[in-house]
Amino acid sequence: MRTEEHSSDSSSEGFDKIVRTNIHDKTLIKRLKLWGLYRAKEREEIRDRLMKYTPVDPKEELTKGTYSFEDLNEAMREILRLDLKAMPDEHINQILRFHGITIQEAQMIGARALKFQRWSKERFAQNKESLFIKHKNSLTNVKYTIVRTRNQELCEELYCRLIAKENDLEELAKSFSEGEEAARGGHIGPVAIEEMGPVVRRLLEVSQVGQTWPPKQIEDWWVILRLDERKEASMDEGTMMEIYRREAEEMIDSIYLQQEAAGTDETVELENSDHVGT
Repeated sequence: MRTEEHSSDSSSEGFDKIVRTNIHDKTLIKRLKLWGLYRAKEREEIRDRLMKYTPVDPKEELTKGTYSFEDLNEAMREILRLDLKAMPDEHINQILRFHGITIQEAQMIGARALKFQRWSKERFAQNKESLFIKHKNSLTNVKYTIVRTRNQELCEELYCRLIAKENDLEELAKSFSEGEEAARGGHIGPVAIEEMGPVVRRLLEVSQVGQTWPPKQIEDWWVILRLDERKEASMDEGTMMEIYRREAEEMIDSIYLQQEAAGTDETVELENSDHVGT
Protein backbone atom coordinates (compact mmCIF):
# COMPACT_ATOMS: atom_id res chain seq x y z
CA MET A 1 0.00 0.00 0.00
CA ARG A 2 1.32 3.43 -0.90
CA THR A 3 0.84 4.67 2.66
CA GLU A 4 3.58 2.33 3.80
CA GLU A 5 5.92 3.02 0.90
CA HIS A 6 6.09 6.71 1.71
CA SER A 7 5.97 6.56 5.49
CA SER A 8 9.13 5.94 7.44
CA ASP A 9 7.59 6.58 10.88
CA SER A 10 4.14 5.44 11.97
CA SER A 11 4.09 7.69 15.04
CA SER A 12 2.40 11.10 15.11
CA GLU A 13 5.29 12.73 16.98
CA GLY A 14 5.96 15.36 14.31
CA PHE A 15 2.36 16.39 14.04
CA ASP A 16 1.92 16.40 17.81
CA LYS A 17 4.79 18.85 18.03
CA ILE A 18 3.00 21.18 15.64
CA VAL A 19 -0.25 20.93 17.60
CA ARG A 20 1.51 21.65 20.88
CA THR A 21 3.15 24.81 19.52
CA ASN A 22 2.18 27.91 21.51
CA ILE A 23 0.03 29.54 18.86
CA HIS A 24 -1.21 32.11 21.37
CA ASP A 25 2.22 33.78 21.50
CA LYS A 26 1.62 37.52 21.05
CA THR A 27 4.37 37.98 18.48
CA LEU A 28 3.08 35.10 16.39
CA ILE A 29 -0.49 36.38 16.64
CA LYS A 30 0.66 39.79 15.32
CA ARG A 31 2.41 38.11 12.42
CA LEU A 32 -0.62 35.97 11.60
CA LYS A 33 -2.77 39.09 11.49
CA LEU A 34 -0.27 40.87 9.23
CA TRP A 35 -0.16 37.86 6.95
CA GLY A 36 -3.96 37.68 6.82
CA LEU A 37 -3.93 34.23 8.46
CA TYR A 38 -5.31 34.98 11.93
CA ARG A 39 -8.94 34.24 11.08
CA ALA A 40 -7.96 30.95 9.42
CA LYS A 41 -5.97 29.93 12.48
CA GLU A 42 -8.87 30.73 14.82
CA ARG A 43 -11.38 28.88 12.65
CA GLU A 44 -9.21 25.75 12.56
CA GLU A 45 -8.85 25.82 16.35
CA ILE A 46 -12.63 26.07 16.67
CA ARG A 47 -12.98 23.16 14.22
CA ASP A 48 -10.69 21.02 16.36
CA ARG A 49 -12.56 21.88 19.56
CA LEU A 50 -15.93 21.16 17.99
CA MET A 51 -14.98 17.64 16.98
CA LYS A 52 -12.67 17.12 19.99
CA TYR A 53 -9.81 16.46 17.60
CA THR A 54 -6.57 14.76 18.57
CA PRO A 55 -3.91 13.64 16.06
CA VAL A 56 -4.24 10.02 15.05
CA ASP A 57 -2.07 7.52 13.21
CA PRO A 58 -3.77 7.01 9.81
CA LYS A 59 -2.33 3.49 9.47
CA GLU A 60 -3.96 2.44 12.74
CA GLU A 61 -7.26 3.99 11.69
CA LEU A 62 -7.10 2.14 8.37
CA THR A 63 -6.42 -1.13 10.21
CA LYS A 64 -9.40 -0.51 12.51
CA GLY A 65 -11.59 0.27 9.50
CA THR A 66 -12.42 3.80 10.66
CA TYR A 67 -12.24 4.77 7.01
CA SER A 68 -10.98 3.20 3.79
CA PHE A 69 -7.76 3.98 1.96
CA GLU A 70 -9.91 5.25 -0.91
CA ASP A 71 -11.60 7.75 1.41
CA LEU A 72 -8.28 8.89 2.84
CA ASN A 73 -6.78 9.25 -0.62
CA GLU A 74 -9.78 11.23 -1.85
CA ALA A 75 -9.48 13.61 1.11
CA MET A 76 -5.80 14.21 0.35
CA ARG A 77 -6.59 14.69 -3.32
CA GLU A 78 -9.18 17.36 -2.57
CA ILE A 79 -7.06 19.25 -0.03
CA LEU A 80 -3.52 18.78 -1.32
CA ARG A 81 -4.03 17.64 -4.93
CA LEU A 82 -2.18 14.51 -3.82
CA ASP A 83 -3.24 11.15 -5.28
CA LEU A 84 -1.31 8.20 -3.86
CA LYS A 85 -3.11 5.75 -6.14
CA ALA A 86 -2.53 7.42 -9.49
CA MET A 87 0.62 9.54 -9.15
CA PRO A 88 4.19 8.29 -9.60
CA ASP A 89 6.50 8.59 -6.60
CA GLU A 90 8.39 11.52 -8.13
CA HIS A 91 5.21 13.55 -8.51
CA ILE A 92 4.09 12.68 -4.99
CA ASN A 93 7.39 13.84 -3.56
CA GLN A 94 7.19 17.10 -5.51
CA ILE A 95 3.79 17.86 -3.99
CA LEU A 96 5.01 17.00 -0.50
CA ARG A 97 8.00 19.33 -0.91
CA PHE A 98 5.69 22.05 -2.22
CA HIS A 99 3.59 21.87 0.94
CA GLY A 100 6.60 21.33 3.21
CA ILE A 101 5.13 18.16 4.76
CA THR A 102 5.88 14.47 5.03
CA ILE A 103 3.68 11.73 3.64
CA GLN A 104 2.46 10.94 7.13
CA GLU A 105 1.52 14.56 7.78
CA ALA A 106 -0.38 14.52 4.47
CA GLN A 107 -2.25 11.44 5.67
CA MET A 108 -3.01 13.16 8.98
CA ILE A 109 -4.44 16.14 7.11
CA GLY A 110 -6.69 13.78 5.17
CA ALA A 111 -7.68 11.88 8.32
CA ARG A 112 -8.60 15.13 10.10
CA ALA A 113 -10.80 16.14 7.15
CA LEU A 114 -12.55 12.77 7.24
CA LYS A 115 -13.20 13.11 10.96
CA PHE A 116 -14.76 16.52 10.40
CA GLN A 117 -16.96 15.08 7.66
CA ARG A 118 -18.22 12.44 10.05
CA TRP A 119 -18.73 14.98 12.81
CA SER A 120 -20.68 17.27 10.47
CA LYS A 121 -22.97 14.44 9.42
CA GLU A 122 -23.57 13.30 13.00
CA ARG A 123 -24.27 16.87 14.09
CA PHE A 124 -26.71 17.86 11.34
CA ALA A 125 -28.20 14.66 9.88
CA GLN A 126 -31.10 14.77 12.32
CA ASN A 127 -32.34 17.88 10.46
CA LYS A 128 -31.78 16.40 7.02
CA GLU A 129 -35.13 17.33 5.46
CA SER A 130 -35.28 20.92 6.69
CA LEU A 131 -31.66 21.57 5.74
CA PHE A 132 -32.25 20.21 2.25
CA ILE A 133 -35.15 22.62 1.80
CA LYS A 134 -32.97 25.47 3.09
CA HIS A 135 -30.13 24.79 0.63
CA LYS A 136 -32.00 23.25 -2.30
CA ASN A 137 -32.17 26.33 -4.51
CA SER A 138 -28.54 27.24 -3.99
CA LEU A 139 -27.50 23.75 -5.14
CA THR A 140 -29.58 23.86 -8.32
CA ASN A 141 -27.57 23.96 -11.57
CA VAL A 142 -28.80 25.61 -14.75
CA LYS A 143 -27.86 26.05 -18.37
CA TYR A 144 -29.03 29.20 -20.12
CA THR A 145 -28.51 31.31 -23.22
CA ILE A 146 -27.95 35.04 -23.09
CA VAL A 147 -27.53 37.95 -25.47
CA ARG A 148 -26.21 41.11 -23.87
CA THR A 149 -25.42 44.53 -25.22
CA ARG A 150 -25.13 48.04 -23.82
CA ASN A 151 -27.41 49.34 -26.58
CA GLN A 152 -31.07 49.27 -25.57
CA GLU A 153 -32.41 49.89 -29.08
CA LEU A 154 -30.28 47.11 -30.52
CA CYS A 155 -31.43 44.70 -27.84
CA GLU A 156 -35.09 45.48 -28.56
CA GLU A 157 -34.49 45.06 -32.29
CA LEU A 158 -32.85 41.68 -31.71
CA TYR A 159 -35.80 40.56 -29.64
CA CYS A 160 -38.17 41.54 -32.45
CA ARG A 161 -36.11 39.44 -34.87
CA LEU A 162 -36.34 36.55 -32.45
CA ILE A 163 -40.13 36.85 -32.10
CA ALA A 164 -40.49 37.10 -35.88
CA LYS A 165 -38.31 33.96 -36.19
CA GLU A 166 -35.85 35.78 -38.45
CA ASN A 167 -33.01 34.49 -36.28
CA ASP A 168 -32.65 32.11 -33.37
CA LEU A 169 -31.10 33.17 -30.08
CA GLU A 170 -27.80 31.39 -30.77
CA GLU A 171 -27.33 33.27 -34.06
CA LEU A 172 -28.06 36.60 -32.41
CA ALA A 173 -25.64 35.85 -29.58
CA LYS A 174 -22.82 34.96 -31.97
CA SER A 175 -23.32 38.13 -34.00
CA PHE A 176 -24.27 40.73 -31.41
CA SER A 177 -23.58 39.65 -27.83
CA GLU A 178 -20.75 41.65 -26.27
CA GLY A 179 -19.65 39.08 -23.70
CA GLU A 180 -17.38 36.06 -23.89
CA GLU A 181 -20.45 33.86 -24.31
CA ALA A 182 -20.77 35.12 -27.93
CA ALA A 183 -18.19 32.53 -29.04
CA ARG A 184 -20.44 29.80 -27.62
CA GLY A 185 -23.64 31.06 -29.17
CA GLY A 186 -24.63 32.65 -25.87
CA HIS A 187 -24.62 29.33 -24.01
CA ILE A 188 -23.58 29.34 -20.34
CA GLY A 189 -23.47 26.45 -17.92
CA PRO A 190 -24.05 24.21 -16.24
CA VAL A 191 -23.47 26.62 -13.36
CA ALA A 192 -24.74 26.77 -9.79
CA ILE A 193 -27.60 29.22 -9.65
CA GLU A 194 -26.23 30.67 -6.40
CA GLU A 195 -23.15 31.92 -8.23
CA MET A 196 -25.16 34.34 -10.37
CA GLY A 197 -26.02 37.95 -9.80
CA PRO A 198 -29.34 38.58 -8.05
CA VAL A 199 -31.31 39.70 -11.12
CA VAL A 200 -30.29 36.86 -13.42
CA ARG A 201 -30.70 34.41 -10.57
CA ARG A 202 -34.24 35.57 -9.86
CA LEU A 203 -35.23 35.42 -13.54
CA LEU A 204 -33.93 31.87 -13.89
CA GLU A 205 -35.52 30.74 -10.62
CA VAL A 206 -38.99 31.69 -11.86
CA SER A 207 -38.46 30.61 -15.49
CA GLN A 208 -39.90 27.58 -17.19
CA VAL A 209 -37.41 25.59 -19.26
CA GLY A 210 -37.38 27.11 -22.75
CA GLN A 211 -38.81 30.44 -21.59
CA THR A 212 -37.22 33.52 -23.15
CA TRP A 213 -37.32 36.85 -21.36
CA PRO A 214 -37.73 40.09 -23.34
CA PRO A 215 -35.02 42.74 -22.93
CA LYS A 216 -34.18 43.44 -19.32
CA GLN A 217 -31.77 46.03 -17.98
CA ILE A 218 -29.18 44.61 -15.62
CA GLU A 219 -26.80 47.32 -14.47
CA ASP A 220 -25.20 48.69 -17.67
CA TRP A 221 -26.38 45.82 -19.83
CA TRP A 222 -29.52 45.04 -21.78
CA VAL A 223 -30.07 41.30 -21.99
CA ILE A 224 -32.27 38.68 -23.59
CA LEU A 225 -32.28 35.53 -21.48
CA ARG A 226 -33.53 31.98 -22.00
CA LEU A 227 -33.48 29.08 -19.53
CA ASP A 228 -32.33 25.93 -21.35
CA GLU A 229 -32.04 23.38 -18.56
CA ARG A 230 -32.50 23.17 -14.80
CA LYS A 231 -31.08 20.35 -12.70
CA GLU A 232 -32.65 20.38 -9.28
CA ALA A 233 -30.67 19.21 -6.30
CA SER A 234 -31.60 15.77 -4.98
CA MET A 235 -31.34 14.44 -1.46
CA ASP A 236 -28.50 12.04 -2.28
CA GLU A 237 -25.47 11.37 -0.08
CA GLY A 238 -23.16 13.73 -1.96
CA THR A 239 -25.61 16.61 -1.81
CA MET A 240 -26.34 16.10 1.88
CA MET A 241 -22.63 15.94 2.76
CA GLU A 242 -22.17 19.30 1.03
CA ILE A 243 -25.09 20.71 3.01
CA TYR A 244 -23.68 19.38 6.28
CA ARG A 245 -20.32 20.94 5.37
CA ARG A 246 -21.95 24.32 4.75
CA GLU A 247 -23.82 24.18 8.03
CA ALA A 248 -20.64 23.26 9.89
CA GLU A 249 -18.71 26.14 8.30
CA GLU A 250 -21.54 28.53 9.21
CA MET A 251 -21.35 27.30 12.81
CA ILE A 252 -17.59 27.88 12.89
CA ASP A 253 -18.05 31.40 11.52
CA SER A 254 -20.73 32.13 14.12
CA ILE A 255 -18.55 30.94 16.98
CA TYR A 256 -15.58 32.89 15.63
CA LEU A 257 -17.59 36.14 15.49
CA GLN A 258 -18.88 35.61 19.04
CA GLN A 259 -15.35 34.88 20.16
CA GLU A 260 -14.00 38.07 18.60
CA ALA A 261 -16.88 40.13 19.97
CA ALA A 262 -16.07 38.83 23.43
CA GLY A 263 -12.44 39.85 22.92
CA THR A 264 -11.05 36.45 23.76
CA ASP A 265 -9.55 33.48 22.02
CA GLU A 266 -11.05 31.12 24.56
CA THR A 267 -14.06 28.90 23.87
CA VAL A 268 -17.27 30.91 23.62
CA GLU A 269 -20.06 28.59 22.54
CA LEU A 270 -18.29 25.25 22.68
CA GLU A 271 -19.46 24.63 26.23
CA ASN A 272 -22.94 24.37 24.80
CA SER A 273 -23.54 20.66 24.24
CA ASP A 274 -25.50 21.46 21.07
CA HIS A 275 -22.27 22.49 19.40
CA VAL A 276 -19.82 19.90 20.58
CA GLY A 277 -19.47 16.57 18.82
CA THR A 278 -18.86 13.27 20.45
